[in-house]
Amino acid sequence: MTRRITWTIGLLAVACSAQTTVNGGRVFTGIVKSSGANATVDFSGAASTVPVVTGLSTARPSSCTAGQMYFATDATAGQNLSYCTGSPGTWTIAGGESGSPGPTVVQTNQSNTYTAGTQDFSGSAHTLPSKKGTAALLPPTCTTGEEYFATDAAAGQNKYYCTATNTWSPQAGGSPGGLSGSVQMNNGSGGLAGQSNIYSNIYSGGSEYQQGENCLKNLVVPSSAWSANGISEQIPLVVVPANWIPTEVSITETSPLNCNSSCQTSSGAGGMTSFQYGVGTSTAPLYYDSYISGASPAFAAANASGQAATNASHTLYLYLGVTNTNPGVLGNGGLPGSSYLTSGSVTVRVCGEVAQ
Repeated sequence: MTRRITWTIGLLAVACSAQTTVNGGRVFTGIVKSSGANATVDFSGAASTVPVVTGLSTARPSSCTAGQMYFATDATAGQNLSYCTGSPGTWTIAGGESGSPGPTVVQTNQSNTYTAGTQDFSGSAHTLPSKKGTAALLPPTCTTGEEYFATDAAAGQNKYYCTATNTWSPQAGGSPGGLSGSVQMNNGSGGLAGQSNIYSNIYSGGSEYQQGENCLKNLVVPSSAWSANGISEQIPLVVVPANWIPTEVSITETSPLNCNSSCQTSSGAGGMTSFQYGVGTSTAPLYYDSYISGASPAFAAANASGQAATNASHTLYLYLGVTNTNPGVLGNGGLPGSSYLTSGSVTVRVCGEVAQ
């Protein structure tokens, strides 16, 4: 009896031992678990390990428990392993994509092509969307749509665009029309980027814009501007540069000039009942354009055949003359505002370019 009890105790001690050495293969048909704070399953000395279920992608179980893994033998290399996450369990392919095998994974060491969706970088602290380098290092070949940032180009003219296969076009800039081969772009103010202003001393603070040519925005001259103690007067409109070529000069009677009874009395003689406008020089007041007040239509436009009065820089004047019989005078000769005319205005538009 004593011997039997001893053998029983010995067998229990072996069964409960902290370490068991298994020589040879073992096949488990149930669940193999390791438990306990000090429990360790160590396969580091094994010749090889196959720790997860393997099979075709189509054979991957439709349901799973968080923590399970599956190795798809037919998946793209590096994307074979799937993890079961969440509750209920969802398969997630290693690399970050969920769902079916064969996802698109962006890699930093190779080319990536996006064929759908929106790539939103608006939340980035910085973006560097273009290849950059000096202009001399512009790639000899390119695909339409590519961009290149030339770090040594003039500020605002750094971008190059591939507008056709192996054809780079520089960003617009420089003289009117932009750089050779470039695309001229809107500057956001009704003009063209890179085109310089050419006019100076514009009447009444008028402004200039570019439209392939240099034009003055409509200059409106009111009746109060005419105050000469005479039957005609010239008001300087703008100074044009040397070698200026006019492309359009127009005069529009915005509203007819009016001389009421008080004006007629002040003007003297036969008063003022009819007028002629002109745009020209100090010595040729009707050189570029002329218009008779009240004529229909209420404007006149001319381009003077593209012939400037002189190749030197000169001033363009707006002329007004009283043309009725026994004409009265325009004003008392004082400052603007001392005109006898009581209402009306005229609008002038001038366009031109500088010969290169």
